[in-house]
Amino acid sequence: MSDEKLPKSEISRRKFVTGALGVTAGVGVLSLASVVGALKPAKRPPTAEQKPPAAGDVLVHAGDTNKGQPIKVSELKPDGQMIKAWPKGEVVKDQNDNNLLVLFRYPEGTLKEPTKMEDTAQGIVVYGGICQHLGCQVNLKDDGSLLCPCHSGSYDPKAGGEVIGGPPPRPLPQLPIEIKDDQIVVKSYYVRPRYGESVSDWQANRAEAEKGGA
Repeated sequence: MSDEKLPKSEISRRKFVTGALGVTAGVGVLSLASVVGALKPAKRPPTAEQKPPAAGDVLVHAGDTNKGQPIKVSELKPDGQMIKAWPKGEVVKDQNDNNLLVLFRYPEGTLKEPTKMEDTAQGIVVYGGICQHLGCQVNLKDDGSLLCPCHSGSYDPKAGGEVIGGPPPRPLPQLPIEIKDDQIVVKSYYVRPRYGESVSDWQANRAEAEKGGA
């Protein structure tokens, strides 16, 4: 290898070319990222059947019996049995699995903290019916607790949907309700994020839900 030194002008030219190539490469990467970002499909707004629960929605039966019919308070026994429900605004919101609800009626005085008592009515409490772990539907056990069949997450519906076993990271989300004309009506959005919902999305959905059902 020669020990001959390059003139300063040659060194300057090389630095310039190298720097220019680096800038060009950087611009190319940014341009590619912009193109890839532009190619990503835009998030579609939910249909009426996919929208989350909103204030004024009526709870209707989700099971085969009386499917789509409003749940009557006068028909509910205070026996702690679980009833699956959908919220209904202009339409039944049953095209989003995350909208599935589970409803219970207990004897007065059975519910305990951290249940939001002001968001219950006549011993009736409502939760999101999807496990907070990986999104499976919860089922009622013989002992009155709720069990996720996928990974054995367990919740106490008499105590705010608190986690009492398994991997769920947080309690089931309680849905505030009130009673109007013998029907169960959504009062506002969930008291905490439901499965797969970020805090920012929960806050946005809560604000939207309080404007009224649609």
